[in-house]
Amino acid sequence: MLGAAVALAAAVAVTIVVGALYLRAPRATRVHEGQVAPDLTLPSVPEGRPTRISMLHGGPAVIVFFDSTSPGNDAYFRYLERMHRRYYRRGLRMVGIALDRDASGIPEFIQRNNLTFAIVSDPGGAAIASAYGQPREPEAYLLDPKGRVMTVWTDRINWGNGSGKEMIEKYLEAPGPGHM
Repeated sequence: MLGAAVALAAAVAVTIVVGALYLRAPRATRVHEGQVAPDLTLPSVPEGRPTRISMLHGGPAVIVFFDSTSPGNDAYFRYLERMHRRYYRRGLRMVGIALDRDASGIPEFIQRNNLTFAIVSDPGGAAIASAYGQPREPEAYLLDPKGRVMTVWTDRINWGNGSGKEMIEKYLEAPGPGHM
């Protein structure tokens, strides 16, 4: 009887420890709304010069997103490019962090998709993992001018729906005359 009680107590203790580690691990390093986003220095693509993410901000709202430039992502990157072009004059800046293990194909991907927003490279996502937590592909953060996280997307950004569009537009400058 005593042996069964000890075994049960040990099983409960192990379950509690493993559960606590599981619940804490993804959230311990994930950047949440209201926090200041970590600043990183990564090589720009295609130039390869060290680039601080915060130096690419420059507007009232910044979207920093992580993804790979695999051929299956062409449509999503073109979608992000349309969003960038639509809102650039109102102050939106975008920074794509390419997580590809082999960065050699990124310049061709940028050219093929006519991307005009900044792209930096973090092969395999090592820098992102240490600063933001293990990245999901895709994942994005909307930052205010001070670098505080206003919204986190752990899937593809959908600025076409009401809530996504409202969240982005809330932080942008008012449209000028003749602007939609």
